Amino acid sequence: MVIKFCYCYNFCGAGQYRGGCEVEGLEGRLDRGANLFSSYKAICKIDCTPEDKLERVSTLKNELDEGTVTKVISITEGTTSIQTSQTGGSSSTSISAKIGITLKKVFSAELGVSHTTEYNWAQSSSSSFSREVRNEARIPVEPKKEVSVYQVIGTCTNSDGTVYTVNTKTLVVRGKSI
Repeated sequence: MVIKFCYCYNFCGAGQYRGGCEVEGLEGRLDRGANLFSSYKAICKIDCTPEDKLERVSTLKNELDEGTVTKVISITEGTTSIQTSQTGGSSSTSISAKIGITLKKVFSAELGVSHTTEYNWAQSSSSSFSREVRNEARIPVEPKKEVSVYQVIGTCTNSDGTVYTVNTKTLVVRGKSI
């Protein structure tokens, strides 16, 4: 337990290591020959306040006088984290299932049904809070219309400097005549 505490104390921000820090790969810590930075890592307490927005993915046009055209777009669903170090560098890593579950709880409790995007975070899919997956969406575009396709994105900046980005598979399509 002392090793766990020391490791978390050194790698999590102030207030992050008490009651929230866990270590992945701690068993490697007892091997003095192990590369300590790649063999294991601290998972700090998640204390961020989530925000969400609509991010434009694509703009599609149908310039034909008649006939609906279906366009295929590709989107990424999942969660990533970026850790910016004090020396100015940053690293992007995939998150563990445990962090994904915790983030889902934070988004559900804090945002619920968002006033910004009208997205219901409490009913969001678990896959949005796990590793990244590419999805395709088919968007019908009516004749003489232009549509903008937006993806619901959530962000959460932790006090230890980690920024979590959640890409949902929910799209909002808004159109206008051309």
